[in-house]
Amino acid sequence: MDNNKQTKQKIYIIGHKNPDTDSIASAIAYSDLKQRLGWDNVRPARAGIMNQQTSYILQKLNIKPPVIISDIRTRVCEVMIEEPIFIKYKDTLKTAFNLLDKNTIRFLPVVNDNNEPIGLLTLSITTMNFLKILEKKKLQLTAMSLKKTINGVIINDPNKDDSKEIEYEIIVGSCSNETFKQKLNKTKNIPKIVIIDDNYELINISAKSENVKIILLSKNCNIEKINRLKNLFYNTGKLVILCKAEIQDILLDVQQSILVKNIYTTDFKTILYNKPLDSALTLFNKEKLKGMVVVNDNNKIVGVITRSTFLNTNNHKQVILVDHNEPTQAIDGINEVEIAEIVDHHRISTFQTIKPITFINLPVGSTSTIVALQYKNYGIMPDKKIAQLLMAGILSDTVILNSPTTTQIDKNMIKWLNGIANINYKAFATGFFRAGSMINPKKLKETITSDFKEFDMNGNKVGIGQIEIVGFGEILKYKQKIIEYLKNIYDQGNYHFVGLLISDITEQSSIFVVITNEITKKQMPWQKLEPNIFELKGILSRKKQVVPALLRMYSGK
Repeated sequence: MDNNKQTKQKIYIIGHKNPDTDSIASAIAYSDLKQRLGWDNVRPARAGIMNQQTSYILQKLNIKPPVIISDIRTRVCEVMIEEPIFIKYKDTLKTAFNLLDKNTIRFLPVVNDNNEPIGLLTLSITTMNFLKILEKKKLQLTAMSLKKTINGVIINDPNKDDSKEIEYEIIVGSCSNETFKQKLNKTKNIPKIVIIDDNYELINISAKSENVKIILLSKNCNIEKINRLKNLFYNTGKLVILCKAEIQDILLDVQQSILVKNIYTTDFKTILYNKPLDSALTLFNKEKLKGMVVVNDNNKIVGVITRSTFLNTNNHKQVILVDHNEPTQAIDGINEVEIAEIVDHHRISTFQTIKPITFINLPVGSTSTIVALQYKNYGIMPDKKIAQLLMAGILSDTVILNSPTTTQIDKNMIKWLNGIANINYKAFATGFFRAGSMINPKKLKETITSDFKEFDMNGNKVGIGQIEIVGFGEILKYKQKIIEYLKNIYDQGNYHFVGLLISDITEQSSIFVVITNEITKKQMPWQKLEPNIFELKGILSRKKQVVPALLRMYSGK
């Protein structure tokens, strides 16, 4: 059982749809056993809402219900890269380069002020845009983006229209004074950014020129001289920065000060966090994508996925099925995941698996009995809560050891478990059966379908639910409503036969409310009390008594 101990894949232990007490108890207890054997990646789960009986038991034992999963397929949110690296549309090209290089990522989502994705950057997109910028003498940028990019000391900062995007002409002051003046005056209507070395005449010309809006001084300028020139810049409205770099490096920084919003591509795809991973793979292959941005219901970025997401085997789930082995009873999406084990006590009608698996199938009264046997076989004692939970699973499925499905093994396991739990198990069982038999008219539909199973009987779709009660009086008040609900299930689900087995644990008998055609009703081996109600004296087990009888009927035996 522990041959997969080192796997890092997520493994869920889960029972059938419309889970009963045995299904929930065996999932929780088997998960506990696996974890104690070193399987720290195993978690119990359930494929539906718990019935009143099971809820009562878990509440009484103070055990947290398993996580509810309606579809076992791997979801995008389970495998995405969380807390993704992204960039704001008002950030600079230099920031983009730094993020791509530092984090060795293939793409960089671009988001707006609300963290909603609006575009994408890749290294190739960023590089191609930068090469185009190198050829330009005019650049669209903001004073704020420039201050973020340039490493230096601010000498003068008017702090006006800091975030306003303006087209500037870039002039490098590596020429004569006269040539420099000509460059400044050539296009008077375009504001200038000048980059100057330690040429104080050019600095003086720039300070007096109305066309110059930003002055960037190289590290070769003397800080003391520049400080003495501060009054020259005062009230000029010019941004002056003494940079910690040579002229050519300053020019590169200016060219990388343009905003991301001017270079990103809008050719990108988003996917909702709760979508199945296989739908993302389909889109990846169809669009030949490098990555996708994952968003939540409010269209906020919450993660990213890349092609490596699909190659990582740890992103693929495994499941261990308990208390069933029929595909019709299994959680949705079961064919998209790997079945690692099956632990069950029902007839074999099982799945195809991609490799040999552990399949424990014993003719006992409950799956909880088999799980208890596994504890015993491994020499591991369950704690008191788990022992009581396993007892509940056995006692519920065997109707306090009175069902014909009850075996000596079930009785032995109750005795062994009660050596740990030390409770009056009959009083315990009567209590949870009584809690489960309390009928809430507003939740009658949920009560009917809480333990509903589908069967394929000679090509006919058959659905049978079961509830165990203490006395028929209360439930029979709602027989007409029950018939109406069953008729809806019959019509909407395209069934050949739908029935609800109502078992009275005190009378050790059941009544069977059925919806099917009249020919099938006449073939049923039980006494008809009313048009849709049959009496099943001495019958408590759906698995061992009702289902086999219907199978014989449908096969004509």
